[in-house]
Amino acid sequence: MEAPPPRKTLCADDFQQVLSDLDHLLRDPRPNIRALRTQQKDVRDSVLSDRDHLLRDQGPNIRALRTQQQDVRDCVLLDRDHLLRDQGPDIRAQRTQQQDVQDCEMVEAAGEDARELAAEMAAAFLNENLPESIFGSPKAGNGQWASVIRVMNPIQGNTLDLVQLEQNEAAFSVAVCRFSSTGDEWYVLVGVAKDLILNPRSVAGGFVYTYKLVNSGEKLEFLHKHIANYICGIQTIGHRVIVSDVQESFIWVSYRRNENQFIVFADDTYPRWVTTATLLDYNTVAGADKFGNICVVRLPPNTNDEVAEDPTGNKALWDRGLLNGASQKAEVIMNYHVGETVLSLQKTTLIPGGSESLVYTTLSGGIGILVPFTSHKDHDFFQHVEMHLRSEHPPLCGRDHLSFRSYYFPVKNVIDGDLCEQFSSMELNKQKNVAAELDRTPPEVSKKLEDIRTRYAF
Repeated sequence: MEAPPPRKTLCADDFQQVLSDLDHLLRDPRPNIRALRTQQKDVRDSVLSDRDHLLRDQGPNIRALRTQQQDVRDCVLLDRDHLLRDQGPDIRAQRTQQQDVQDCEMVEAAGEDARELAAEMAAAFLNENLPESIFGSPKAGNGQWASVIRVMNPIQGNTLDLVQLEQNEAAFSVAVCRFSSTGDEWYVLVGVAKDLILNPRSVAGGFVYTYKLVNSGEKLEFLHKHIANYICGIQTIGHRVIVSDVQESFIWVSYRRNENQFIVFADDTYPRWVTTATLLDYNTVAGADKFGNICVVRLPPNTNDEVAEDPTGNKALWDRGLLNGASQKAEVIMNYHVGETVLSLQKTTLIPGGSESLVYTTLSGGIGILVPFTSHKDHDFFQHVEMHLRSEHPPLCGRDHLSFRSYYFPVKNVIDGDLCEQFSSMELNKQKNVAAELDRTPPEVSKKLEDIRTRYAF
């Protein structure tokens, strides 16, 4: 006896196609089709039974799909309003006290005959409860904010959880993410600005709230609040993280794996408005600010990444430093005023086989390089060239060259190559005077300038 052919295994999409075809046939009004309705109904019931069995399958793919559907079931919203007064207990008590003062002032301002009537009118005016749905929420002064974090079911439209932030905290950004070290747990990160004033723009600080989604994503569990400034760049090398702040220069942070915590162990002493930064080595970083300054700062050799813990526990980790900062300070190696806002810095080699240099670009399209001296002899030579050109070839506008290069910070350990390159454009007698002071001839000085230029760039 011949064996029956093997039965074909269908997937969920095949079942859906079959059901669609059956519905189309059952709606057909022709007599010969109606005669098959009974048989087709049996086939439909069989297909539905097989589909239910497939959907009840607890394989890894089905479980993963269901888990993903549960993860994206709810959404997190931020409600923020400017000039809104938070109706917390302290705020309500303060408002009641202000109302009592206003009541007394209104009564005292009235005459003897109308004092009783003024008291009744003041009490009725101050105690009147105006519905917020009609008159809106009570408003406060400039710089007052109120924010809440809301977990909402987007399908039903109901609120599952509501977290109210502190007064004057404006929530501006939110992200739902996972961390590789926490498995399948979901976290909500909320970026908050403190005491923000829009015009003129000012802010007291900023931080990031971290919440954990619990109860299948329906509740928020507060974990910690990370205080930070406006970070504009992050560089990493080893276990060190160099953070560039928009107005607090550079901050060195160490990562502790056991505590899963970042510790600030060093920072800069100058409040630089950093626009870009790049690492030069393990202890040195170069950066530029929006005022046209380029600097190189370096940690001292005795810098300790392991900041000592506070045994009393009375102070936070960021409150133990010097000058309201970290306990260790970086040293300034170089300061130089370019005169244009620097947008990028890169340590690179411009020619094959050449030495490394620091290339920068500016907002107006300028490109420049900073090159290191390899010998004290070269440094001494160009330092004297710069010194003589300052006196022999001053700027056309009469501005002092040293004052310009030290516009915000005193120039340090940098020789102005643009000024030295103007040696060839001076008058011949001035070239001879400068070359004579250097015990060289004008062609030898020009050759020295060309050599250092072709060594690094062109």
